[in-house]
Amino acid sequence: MIGVGGYPHLDVTHLLFADQSFSTEQQHRLAAATTAVRQIPPDKLLGSSDGDIVDAVVASLELRALELREDQIYSHGIEDVTLSTQMGSQVVRRPGKEMVQHIPFEGDSVLFSLTPNPYTLHRPAGEVRARELLLTWEGPPIGYTGDAIQAHFKLLRDEIDKYLTALQANVTTFNSLLLTEVETAVGNRRREILHDREIEEYVGIPVPRRGDAVPLLQVHVPKPRKMVLGAPLGKFKPEPAICPEAYADILDVLRSFGAAAERFPETFGQMDEPVLREILLVILNNQFGAAAGEVFSRHGKTDIAILAQGVPVFIAECKIWRGEASFDRGLDQLLGYLTWRDEKAAVVLFVKNQNVSSALEKARGALAEHARSKKPGPLYGASPTWIFEQPGHPAKEIVIALVDVPLPLATPDRLELEG
Repeated sequence: MIGVGGYPHLDVTHLLFADQSFSTEQQHRLAAATTAVRQIPPDKLLGSSDGDIVDAVVASLELRALELREDQIYSHGIEDVTLSTQMGSQVVRRPGKEMVQHIPFEGDSVLFSLTPNPYTLHRPAGEVRARELLLTWEGPPIGYTGDAIQAHFKLLRDEIDKYLTALQANVTTFNSLLLTEVETAVGNRRREILHDREIEEYVGIPVPRRGDAVPLLQVHVPKPRKMVLGAPLGKFKPEPAICPEAYADILDVLRSFGAAAERFPETFGQMDEPVLREILLVILNNQFGAAAGEVFSRHGKTDIAILAQGVPVFIAECKIWRGEASFDRGLDQLLGYLTWRDEKAAVVLFVKNQNVSSALEKARGALAEHARSKKPGPLYGASPTWIFEQPGHPAKEIVIALVDVPLPLATPDRLELEG
């Protein structure tokens, strides 16, 4: 990368839209859709409507176009850095300046790695961290101007906007193809299963059937993921710590479960908190490895903990909404589990009330007004976060996300819900 002012350097450059073609990703997801339909147990497929199955599979595989949040762009200012320059066969390091533009975005971050059709041979440089796109200007320690920095960022943004426009068209086409693919696969699979049933009936050998088949619940696992750890904490005895990318991934998986479960409130709404938690643990364990419940941490046992090197790096508390007072006690409980090394946590809120919006508004208010709440935090996808003060360590900040799982029942009075 060459910064404004003619400073070439050897640091690793992240090229956007360069890992693989969009068409390759499209083929992978369309094939995964057909596979997902075929993996649905016959009794579950016959016990669900085609529309519910199609909606669930499509929701797990469709792509959301990228949208840069212009109203939330920020920077930490110009900072001193050391740049590396190639001088013949030697690498010379010299002082320089750097400015990083942070651009929050919505949509599927995988799109930043895909080459759309059409495309240009020039790939803009940038980096994706959590839910932000980072663009960098680098230059000499003196002699640079504000106009030069603005020109550099404008050039990058112009290139990126061209790719985003092309990708948006590709995403629209793909989502339409995906819907058709899934509808066809579900229809073919249902006809195949019914044909099997006719043959079984003709043969006359009794085949036991499950009469209590659970409706379809599809939580997509696109590919195995590994827990990504940040830099170790501590000088002499390193401790693992969760990085923003892994935190965002975990919240994405929790939201995916919530979107799938919301389609069947009469099924999942009947479940109590321990059963819902166990389902989440199975899903998280499949994605991130060691996920456990009822793990001892400080003043109690956590509902959900994801472990790395035997140490919890992510903790979540599961709560059924029963009013602000109960929710506030749950926050105190979560804060009581966190140690000095913890930086990110979450509350998974199961809302069985008919008025879901009212409950969520009260929950957000409780988070903002808690005695240890300092300010709103960054948005991770659709999950709002708040910055909390660490108990016993006032200078230490903790990010707590709210992940809602709406499960409104037709007769909520039998649950004796508050609020």
